This record gives sequence, C-alpha cells and structure tokens, in this order.
Amino acid sequence: MATTIRTRTAVTALSTAEQAFSLLTCEPAPLVFDARPVPGLPDTTMPLDELRTLLMFNRYDSDTTDELWRQLAHHARHWGPAWVVGAIGVALPALTHLECRLRGGRWRRRR
Repeated sequence: MATTIRTRTAVTALSTAEQAFSLLTCEPAPLVFDARPVPGLPDTTMPLDELRTLLMFNRYDSDTTDELWRQLAHHARHWGPAWVVGAIGVALPALTHLECRLRGGRWRRRR
C-alpha cells in the first residue's frame, strides 16, 4: 500500500507576494530598477531581486533608503501593478521578519 505524505504549507499574503515577485524578477525580462539617481547605491540598473539582496546584506544611511523608497513608491503609484508587486517584493524580508515577531508574540502564553 502506497503511503501519501502531505506537507502543510500555509498560503499567506506574504507567500503569494513572494511568488508574484519571483515571477516578476525571473529571466528573460526581470523588472529592473534604475539605481543611478539614488545616492549611495551602485551607479547602475539592477533587477529588483538583486536590489533586495543588496538591501538585505548592506547597510545604507537614511538618505539613501529614503530616496530608494521614494523612487519605489513613485513607480508603484505611476507605473502600474507590476511595480506595486515589485515594491512589496523588495520589502518582503522586513515584512516577513515583522510577521514572525508578531505571530510569535501572539502564540506565547503568559504564566
């Protein structure tokens, strides 16, 4: 008799956003951010997944991050739904971290 093993993977808004972001940033035509106008970032264009990795592993001053998010918000407002998903995708590591902290606090029991 064959045994079926089921794994339970929760489908959440964050996991759905991650899937959509992955599709937007895959080859052959990933969504690209022009980092050249943002002081402190590399003077180049880069796919949004590379931008997200850069932000996860490097520290930038508040002027740089403020301008970066200003640019992403502008793109999301004026350039369509792909940029909304792109901006959310860049923010996902921080959003996931916050979600874990909130979920962890909710499940803790007080004694």
